[in-house]
Amino acid sequence: DSRIGDRYVHADANHVLSILIDKGEIEITSIPRDTYADAGMPDTTNQNIIAVLRPAKGRKAYLNRIAQIAELDTIHYYMEFGFSQAIGIIEWLGYDNSKQTLQVLRSRKVFGGGDWQRTYNQGKFMKQAIIKSFNNYGGIFGDLVLMGGLSFVETNLNSGTLNTIIK
Repeated sequence: DSRIGDRYVHADANHVLSILIDKGEIEITSIPRDTYADAGMPDTTNQNIIAVLRPAKGRKAYLNRIAQIAELDTIHYYMEFGFSQAIGIIEWLGYDNSKQTLQVLRSRKVFGGGDWQRTYNQGKFMKQAIIKSFNNYGGIFGDLVLMGGLSFVETNLNSGTLNTIIK
């Protein structure tokens, strides 16, 4: 939940993609923004949530809590991006009307279930995007596509590691 130039970054959309090599599957764990996380705020503020933990305590504390919630030993790789980058990624994936797509993906008041439904919808969108785009990542053109995609996000991944993961 940030825009280009903003220093204060919330963690509004939290998703963990686990690659289960033995099964040939990707498991997506979607974590609603209001999930409890000790962000060091007074209990009376209702601000001890995962969305506030990231700006309050930093990426390391945030990733540790996300791993704990997802019942993992650690988060090996991460990608962070804000609104503007999300629009670019949606366009990069070949979807029309990226602003409207992002608006639907961010909506938590239109659908029953609030943020729980929103994170579920986002996870389903990611699954569909992975399935739709998976075969586009082979060969030299695929390397260029991956490097282009990585340019939209802040990450500890590089194109070589991402290529190995995809293979």
